[in-house]
Amino acid sequence: MNTNVAYAQPAPYVSAPARPARRLTVVEGGPRFAAAPTVVWKRGTKRSLAWCVACVLAIVLVACTLFAAKTFFDQVSYDAATMGLEHTEVSVSKGDTLWTIAEAHPVSGLSTREVIDLVKEWNGLESGLLSPGEVLTVPAA
Repeated sequence: MNTNVAYAQPAPYVSAPARPARRLTVVEGGPRFAAAPTVVWKRGTKRSLAWCVACVLAIVLVACTLFAAKTFFDQVSYDAATMGLEHTEVSVSKGDTLWTIAEAHPVSGLSTREVIDLVKEWNGLESGLLSPGEVLTVPAA
């Protein structure tokens, strides 16, 4: 027998290097990079707040002024359209409403709704209820 024969040996098993187990480490003082606090005004807090309040007040003042101007000019145009209007009297028939009467007697420059308000004002009506045979003063068509 030949004793000089080398047989192939399997390589010894080498395991992966051991990793250290993960551990939770609590560090006093919180996270390393803390987020910066949210600051609305960095400098002049009172001055910045005053500017914000002044801007809001200015916007409210402008809105109120525009509303008042619109109301004023609507009233002026209504007065101009109704000034010197000829009027006539109409007897209310069964089924008549203020809307149908206002549509039958239009006024240039006024909507049907405004003509209804004018008829109610001229006749001292509180509501839109009409009775057949009632006589109303309306704008002449």
